[in-house]
Amino acid sequence: MKKCLFVFLALATLALPSISMATQPDRGAYVSGFLGLTFPNDADVKSFNVNDKMEYDVGSYVGATGGYDFGWVRTEGELSYRRGNPSKVNDRLNGVTYDKLSDSGGLSIISMMGNAFVDIHNQSPFTPYLGGGLGFAAMTLNDTLGSTPTQRVIVFQGGDDTVFAWQLGAGVDYNITKMFSVDLGYRFFSTATAHFNKASLAEYDLKFQSHNLALALRLKF
Repeated sequence: MKKCLFVFLALATLALPSISMATQPDRGAYVSGFLGLTFPNDADVKSFNVNDKMEYDVGSYVGATGGYDFGWVRTEGELSYRRGNPSKVNDRLNGVTYDKLSDSGGLSIISMMGNAFVDIHNQSPFTPYLGGGLGFAAMTLNDTLGSTPTQRVIVFQGGDDTVFAWQLGAGVDYNITKMFSVDLGYRFFSTATAHFNKASLAEYDLKFQSHNLALALRLKF
C-alpha cells in the first residue's frame, strides 16, 4: 500500500508543471478498451485451521470503459478481468511449502468499477491524469493443486465470493487525432476480504491486491 501511494504521489508531482500550460479541453462521451498485466501482491489465506501465504505469477488484465469527459474531469464505468495464477503456498501452521501449483487453480476476478479522473491538459498532445474508483469484484478461485516432495494434494478447494473493491490510478493519454488517443495507465487495485466455501469446514478468507499496467485505445465521440 505504501509503494502504491508513493507511485501515485510521484506521478501527481510530475504532472503539476503541465497546469501552467493548460489549454481548453474538449468535452464528450468516449469508450475505450485496454490490455495489460497484473502483478498481484502476496496474499494471506486464513481461517480457524488455515494460516497460509500465497504467492502469484504475473497475470493478465483486460477490460473496457465507457464514460463522459467534462473537460477537466472524466467519469466512467469500467468492466475488467484479472487473473492471478498461484505459484507457491507456504503453510505456516504445518511448515509445508506447496509448489508446482496447477494453472487451473488460478484466481479470476471480474470487477465493475465507477471511476473519476482529473485530466491535466496542456499544450502538448500528452495529458497526464490522476484518479480512482469504487465498485465490486466477483472473485473465483478454482481447485488449487500443489506438490510437496512426497505427495500432490488439493491445497485450496474452489470457491467464489463478491466483495467491495477500490482502486487508485494515474497515467498519460496521448492524442493521435481529436477522436483517437492511446492511454498508458497504472492502477493499484484492492478488494475487501473474500470468504470462500462459507458452507463447509474448509472455509478460508483472502484479500486480493495488485499493481496493474495497461495500454488502452480510447475513442471520443
